[in-house]
Amino acid sequence: MTVVAVGSAGASPGVSALAVGLGQARARRGGGHIVLVEADPAGGRLASRFGMPAEPSLLSFVADARRWPTAEVLFASTKLIGRLPVITSPADPRLARHALVEGGATVVDCLRTHQVDGVLDLGRIDDESPTLALAARADVVILLARPRADEVQALLFRRDLLRNAGCEPQLVTVGDEPHSPAEVAGFAGIQLLAAWPDDPVASALCGGRFTSKHLARSRLWRTTLTLADRLFGEAPAVPGP
Repeated sequence: MTVVAVGSAGASPGVSALAVGLGQARARRGGGHIVLVEADPAGGRLASRFGMPAEPSLLSFVADARRWPTAEVLFASTKLIGRLPVITSPADPRLARHALVEGGATVVDCLRTHQVDGVLDLGRIDDESPTLALAARADVVILLARPRADEVQALLFRRDLLRNAGCEPQLVTVGDEPHSPAEVAGFAGIQLLAAWPDDPVASALCGGRFTSKHLARSRLWRTTLTLADRLFGEAPAVPGP
């Protein structure tokens, strides 16, 4: 099993979309379990974007897992986005941060104990964020950034935060302009995993106006499938999202 954490180096340029996409791609493989955990201390947005109820959530998981950190409790705390089980976070940032401080480590430990693959949506990574502790528990930590000068500076700062927390982040760029993703990765001294196409169809992964049919035909979805295959080490997923 593999736990992948996705965080933003700058102004959160598609972290949730990439996290949902990776989870969806893994969920379509079959033969295993995957859970997406919305772990953004700024507050959850996935429930409202996909028209899902607020509960269950990460907060209810934390309360239940204190007594029974079982696989049943884990999956009972999820809601479905397509085939993907998701533990959403409270929309109130105070409650979201509280849930992460009290039980963020527990949810990652529960994934590992029960051999469930996980994707952690960390949102924007900051120096006092409780998500640094979650990143340190992940197998792979992805920093998402646009290849432009202002985000490169933010990338260097987040790179150092994560290294100080015991992580070695890897880079996924949103698009390939104005600077080459390889040049940005070389300048930052971190490995480039992929250049994720800067495509508005990505909004389909966050409850936007584009349909799954639009997404399935896109280069963005093909890139997501390839990246998920690399991260989770499984046979290629079937084409549809």
